[in-house]
Amino acid sequence: MLHLMKESLQRKLAALFFVPPLTYVGAMWTVQDSNRAITFSLPLGKLHFHDIIRWIVCPVSAERSVPMPSPIRAVIFDMDGVLIDSEPVYLGMQARNLQTKYPWVTLESMYPTVGMSSQEYPRFMARLCRVPFTPEFEKELMQADENEPIHFPDILRPEARPMLEQLRAMGLQLALASSSPMSNIRQVLGECGLMEFFPVIVSGEQFEASKPDPEIYLHTMARLGRRPEECLIVEDSTYGVQAGAAAGGLVAALRDERFPFDQSAARFHIGNLSEIPALAASIQ
Repeated sequence: MLHLMKESLQRKLAALFFVPPLTYVGAMWTVQDSNRAITFSLPLGKLHFHDIIRWIVCPVSAERSVPMPSPIRAVIFDMDGVLIDSEPVYLGMQARNLQTKYPWVTLESMYPTVGMSSQEYPRFMARLCRVPFTPEFEKELMQADENEPIHFPDILRPEARPMLEQLRAMGLQLALASSSPMSNIRQVLGECGLMEFFPVIVSGEQFEASKPDPEIYLHTMARLGRRPEECLIVEDSTYGVQAGAAAGGLVAALRDERFPFDQSAARFHIGNLSEIPALAASIQ
């Protein structure tokens, strides 16, 4: 009996070494022999030889020894403040242009606008500037933006593209859900060379209520064909974090000490986008 077990083990080891049965696709290692296959869902470099040996000798114990696969199948990103460091630029530009006519408008008084939808923003600004909300005032705000054009590649976070490339290599779906108008989203992604990463792009202007209403994220999840628990959402602002959490996704909040954001609804907190791939792979 012992002899037969030894021969069986030798055959399996021979197959393991001489017929490339170990493959890596995305974030999945697969070990296969002539009778069965087992898939390990592990970060790159985390599959050890002793795990394979344990599987060959004792399949049940080996399968139990391998960490359970991460449930994350998609990562949904906010744009402003996450992929691009735009909030200080937008706020500073608006404050400078409005202060000549409305001297009481300060940078701090505009903090609540971070994460607002394009529909809500002009109404808030009308109240802040103490004027009626009219088409003329909306035009005034638009002209203030046009006075200082932004070169978006200058404010793209340097770690954004390598991080997106890594997530795509892991086989994860990617989507963008921003409160900004679709024209602005496409301008930013186009100028920064990131359009290729986002087959699903959703704008807050598509909905009656944007963040903190969860509809934008529920819609994005439906477009991806994913359940909320399969989605990691990367946000920064109070409204964005609240929207992602209300949609049932797992929210990773990008810390920004420059703004008084309430990120308490987030499940995770990160200091840099480069942390996202490891986080997505490690969630249990």
